[in-house]
Amino acid sequence: MAETILGLDFGTTNSLAAYVDALGDVRSLTNVEDDRPHPSTVWYRAGEVIVGREARNHLDVESEAITGSFVISPKRWLRRDSPIDVNGSLRDPRDIAAEVLRFLREDANSPQRGEQALELSRAVMTIPVDLDGDGRRRLREAARKAGISVEQFVHEPLAALYGWLRAQAEYAKKLSELEGRRVLVFDWGGGTLDLTLCLIRGRKMIQLANAGDNDVGGDYFDDMIRNRVREIHAAQHGIENITQYETPESRTRLLASCERAKIRLSEEDSVRIAIPNYLRRDEGRNLLITVSRDNMENWTRDLIDRGLSRIDKLLDEHHLSSREIELCLPTGGMVNVPAVRNGLIQRFGGRVPRLENGDRIIAEGAAWVARDRLRLSLAKPIELLQPDGTFLEIVAEDHALPLENQALPILASQFYCVDPRDGVANFQFVRPMIVGYGARSAPRETYTVLSLKVDPNASPFVERLKISINIDHDYIVHVDGHSSGRNDHANRQIHNLEFALTLPVADQGDPKKKSRSRKNGSATDAEPVIRPRRASSGVQLRSNVAQTSSEWRSVPGDIIEQWRSHWFDTRSVDFTERQKDERDYYRICSLCKKSSCQISLNGCSQCKTLPKFTKNKQSPDPSPKIVPAATNNISE
Repeated sequence: MAETILGLDFGTTNSLAAYVDALGDVRSLTNVEDDRPHPSTVWYRAGEVIVGREARNHLDVESEAITGSFVISPKRWLRRDSPIDVNGSLRDPRDIAAEVLRFLREDANSPQRGEQALELSRAVMTIPVDLDGDGRRRLREAARKAGISVEQFVHEPLAALYGWLRAQAEYAKKLSELEGRRVLVFDWGGGTLDLTLCLIRGRKMIQLANAGDNDVGGDYFDDMIRNRVREIHAAQHGIENITQYETPESRTRLLASCERAKIRLSEEDSVRIAIPNYLRRDEGRNLLITVSRDNMENWTRDLIDRGLSRIDKLLDEHHLSSREIELCLPTGGMVNVPAVRNGLIQRFGGRVPRLENGDRIIAEGAAWVARDRLRLSLAKPIELLQPDGTFLEIVAEDHALPLENQALPILASQFYCVDPRDGVANFQFVRPMIVGYGARSAPRETYTVLSLKVDPNASPFVERLKISINIDHDYIVHVDGHSSGRNDHANRQIHNLEFALTLPVADQGDPKKKSRSRKNGSATDAEPVIRPRRASSGVQLRSNVAQTSSEWRSVPGDIIEQWRSHWFDTRSVDFTERQKDERDYYRICSLCKKSSCQISLNGCSQCKTLPKFTKNKQSPDPSPKIVPAATNNISE
């Protein structure tokens, strides 16, 4: 029996494992009976656990996450750290997710697969873009309960895009054509719709932006089709309240038939839905309805339009036109619906490939990631705001993220408090809002702020501050701090990192040709333009920590005279204009004993003139634009 690292897509509605065989062909471990991915449905029935297609076939209501003894889409519950009530029993979401993963492992090793049976013990697992560090940790714990080790995580759209690229006959050529170009991964599955704007640049796939909708998944289509079929059947036989004649089993059979009809209508003009003994009455006992493709599209038009409009909204938010998208990659079962595909073609023309494996490409892409030993890396650096408004790079972009059971130490360094008067030293960790653009003036977004108590009566640079940073295998950044004088300890975690997938070194094209292309202004090498929405003006945190004890140019001007009284009188001192302005602004008048700030606000009868600073001069503001911490993984 073969042993290898598999790709594993633990999906909202369906889940699937895949692998690349010795001949270099990717294979998906679909359901042996119907050659489809396995439903992510768990049924707790009389002391036993039923998972997959059998559980799905007994399910009556698709739109509810928990229905009686059924749990649909257990992945959704990994976002919370508390038990959920399933038919009166409290169950840990990790245990429910583990049931699905255990089922996939047993299915991979099933005797029905013969020589293709595999030991699913190690996997590259795909995750949604917006799953945070806690969610990743819980998913890893669920996998361990199922006996599966997660080598690393990879975001679903990156896996899908890489899977599509590796399936191309001329992979290297296609990769070269997409260099510097934007790609939209449009993933419309049974549970959710997810759109991810990506960029391929310099051996990396980078996520630029993400949007989604959890209320337009294929399950809602199935419900809508079933409801219309019931209405037609009731009208044909003059039934006012059809529910009183239905049984739970008949409703379940109709729902399964409507799901199959939806799939068949992607290829056929019409299908017949037949449910024998549908009603508990003679008139209309058997249901027989012909549904055309036009019927289905008319019944679900609102859902289709809502899903496609998400594309327009995403592009509009980032000031992009559809012409600036080089490729729209449609994945998920819903993209086979003709009206959905036609909507994509209307927007992107011939840049929408047809995927025969759209419902399995995420798992297959993860299998290629495992086979090619690709590594997930940071898309943006982690930086520390410094007192002069510049940024100290703590973790570089392209930094490879750890594999299972690894923890990468990033920083163990000593800092000093520049201005201890408030009794607090603030470390503000930020990232650029635009991928690949780390200039000082570029807007930043705050990851987190770590504060340490310091001695407010100490001189600048006296109290030492120790900071250590590491990243664990769930891609959570751990920041720990300690102040030597006050002996204060604090820690913070960063969960909302942004990722890139580092591609193989080979076949990246001729560097000389790339150089000539840039010289001639080729569009393929142009910097991506994603225009972030700026935060409104407001109070900004001024950094008061520095990495060395000699950076007196970072100390506020009004505190310098307290500790270095002749600082501004010494010609050899290269003080800054900002320091001089602060000294003048807060200097106490010898006559009225008020500061320039107080005089400018309240006036003074003893002072005939205001200080020159407050009349004619405004202090320059070298501080960069920084917005508060993000609530999700995508900042653009």
